[in-house]
Amino acid sequence: MAGKCAGSAVRAYRAAVLGPYSLYSNELAEWFGGEESESGIEVTPDRAMQLSAVYACIQVLSQSIAQLPLFLYQRSSSGPQKKSRAVEHPLYTLLHDRVNPQMTSYQFRQMAQAHAAMRGNCYSYIERDRATRIRALWPWPQSHVRVEADGWRLRYYFRVKGGGEREIPARNVLHIRGLSLDGLMGLSPIAAARETLAAGIGAQRYGARFFKKGAAPPFVLMSERALKPEARTNLGKSFAKKFGGVDKAYEEVPVLEQGVKVETVGISPQDAQFLESRELNREEIASIFRVPAHMINDLKRATFNNIEHMSLHFVMHTLGPWMQNWEQQMNLDLLDDSERKEFYFEFNADGLLRGDVMARWMAYRSAINWGVLNANEVRDLENMNPRAGGDVYLMPGNMEPSGSGGKKPGKGSPSPVDGDGETKNCLNPDYKSQPAGAVLLDSPDFLDKGVAPAAPGNRILGANGKVVPPRAQG
Repeated sequence: MAGKCAGSAVRAYRAAVLGPYSLYSNELAEWFGGEESESGIEVTPDRAMQLSAVYACIQVLSQSIAQLPLFLYQRSSSGPQKKSRAVEHPLYTLLHDRVNPQMTSYQFRQMAQAHAAMRGNCYSYIERDRATRIRALWPWPQSHVRVEADGWRLRYYFRVKGGGEREIPARNVLHIRGLSLDGLMGLSPIAAARETLAAGIGAQRYGARFFKKGAAPPFVLMSERALKPEARTNLGKSFAKKFGGVDKAYEEVPVLEQGVKVETVGISPQDAQFLESRELNREEIASIFRVPAHMINDLKRATFNNIEHMSLHFVMHTLGPWMQNWEQQMNLDLLDDSERKEFYFEFNADGLLRGDVMARWMAYRSAINWGVLNANEVRDLENMNPRAGGDVYLMPGNMEPSGSGGKKPGKGSPSPVDGDGETKNCLNPDYKSQPAGAVLLDSPDFLDKGVAPAAPGNRILGANGKVVPPRAQG
């Protein structure tokens, strides 16, 4: 009942003071102590961060986004490259190295992603010069931002030094949203899953109080005769002194007199499945943030066979949506209409998708053999300096373009295999083609060893281009 009254008060205050406001923002509820769960435990982002699983999930998401290289690319309609890094653009250095004089790109993105993952929204002030060019990005505490929804437009009010508010034009705000139900404001996972988090907070508090009480189940002292008030008080204080904390537990066992017995009440943590409930809550919290359990040090179901695939799954299905969210929002808020036609932001997740050493070099070998990469490009991926002659692209010598009619590009020589799958006498192209698998009589193997290669289906071609009968072969 108290929780419903508090919720009504919050909505009334919003309507009277703040005016139009997103229904999915819970910052104001935090001013009143947080939203209360069915268990009676108030849940706020700061309190939820005291749970190790929540802290670990936020840390994994924020550090993963922060460590990814972020580049500004320029599209190219001519030349061999369709895109190139726009290193001359001011925003390249801003987002890649330092967003403001006090913060690196890593620090900025780590903080911003933590706010977005924990509270559903992240706000940054875009500082511009007189020519409207972006000079810096300044993250703004969420508690210092008030947002009004005017139709499909948002009005941002930033609290500044001195306690006053200042309206910031939307074009000067980089607003990263999480999951949204209205398209305007992100939904806080802490508020949406407060019942799950309240169960975790309750179990954590119960465990702390259990140890504070001496790591023993609750008990009462039962006497066979009535005790005077003074005796009852002294006996209670004696037990409280001996069992009043984990440091004092079982330090000295008090002696009971005159038929006083100790009887436990309630159930023990083992009977209440205390540890099992905490493990289950940890798994549920990991699922809220879509973080694999092994990444928050829960290795019960992790094996050598599946842990690599779970890590790839995390990059594709957890970080992938966040990366695209960041990229599109930065393109929208940091680039003007004319620049968006030519430039765009993009994360590089190749470092997180790298396999083990053996799998990586097997992939490199295939890429080099098929002309996809050259040696210097592979060396660059491995953070090695280029070498002379490493810019050459290699191709298999027996490859032909599709539809070339048996001719290699730039050459008029016939293919050793015709359209009917028959092998031609390449030493004398005028001879009639013979069935596939035939071996020339004057081939190196035959000339050196005097015999044809012992492969099934091999046939020997004589000087006239005809197959030599089996008798003549001997």
